[in-house]
Formats: sequence, structure tokens, C-alpha cells
Amino acid sequence: MIKNFIRDERGSLTLEAAMVMPFFLLFVVFLATIIRISVADMALKQAVSETTEIFATSAYPIAVASGAAETKANSKIEEYTNNKVQLGDVKTLLNFVFDSVGFDPTSYFQDAAESASTEVVKTKYKESNADLFFSGDNIQVEITDLPDPNSTTSLYLGMIATYELEITAPFVNKTIVLKEKAYERIWVGS
Repeated sequence: MIKNFIRDERGSLTLEAAMVMPFFLLFVVFLATIIRISVADMALKQAVSETTEIFATSAYPIAVASGAAETKANSKIEEYTNNKVQLGDVKTLLNFVFDSVGFDPTSYFQDAAESASTEVVKTKYKESNADLFFSGDNIQVEITDLPDPNSTTSLYLGMIATYELEITAPFVNKTIVLKEKAYERIWVGS
């Protein structure tokens, strides 16, 4: 009877499957998570690249409008002061006042640009990533290089987007930070 019990192989496949199946399922879950992280990373890279391109192509019309506004403001200032004060004098006075009170208007412009670019990146991310596994709400954008359209040396716009992903897989509760950079040369016309 003991010999028959030892040689009886009924149920051995079930036992082997019960031992191997949890590891196989865990491997499949981790593989699917890694694939989704890769898709999220590619979507973030595409969103940052497209946003940088949009902002870079918009720099020229903004520079033209800014130049026209400066010309108009200068003519109005000269008209009201009988050509005694020019826009350059007003800029110098404003810079002196801002420096004396510790106000930096460029930081407000930078904050506004980062806020606007963050929303554009989030929108582009959601358009390119149909997978709702990662929502894209944790995206933050930092503008690293802000171009000066009137300069010939500072012509690149640089953005860095970071996205904190919370990974909830079996036995894993981690936060992964994806970081993508994009640089684009601004269009300055002729």
C-alpha cells in the first residue's frame, strides 16, 4: 500500500501549479506595472516636448507685440512730457524702485509662465496617455532657461517636468519620480 501511495502521481501537476502560479502572477503584475511606467514616461516626454515647442514658436509674436507696445509707450511718454522723458528713463526709475523695495518682477513672470506651462503639459499628457492608470495630476514644470528674444545668445527655452507616480503593486508601495527635459530654440523671425 505504501508503494502505491509513493508511486501515485495524481495531483502532482496541481501541486506544482499551486507552487509556481503565485510567482508567475506576481511577475506578470510587475511586468505590467513597468510597462505602464514606461508608457507614462514616454507620454510625459512627448507632452514636455510639445509644450516647449508651442512656447518657443509663440515667442516671436510676443516679442513683436512687446516691441510695438514699447514703441507706443515711448511715443506717449514723450508726448505727455514734451520729449523730456523717454521710456528708458522710466525703466531705469522702475528698476531703481524695484531694487530698493526688493521686488523682482521677473520672478512673477517666471511663476506665471511655469503655471501656464504646467497646465499645458498636463493637458498634453492626458491627450497622449489614454491609460487612466496614471492621471497626470502630480506633474510640475520648471522653466530652466527663459529666452530673451532681443538677445542673440539666449535663444533657448528649457523646461523640466517632474511627475510623481505612486506605484501600488503587491508588496510595493513606492513613489517613483519621472523627470523629463526639453529644450527648444525660440523662433525670432528673420
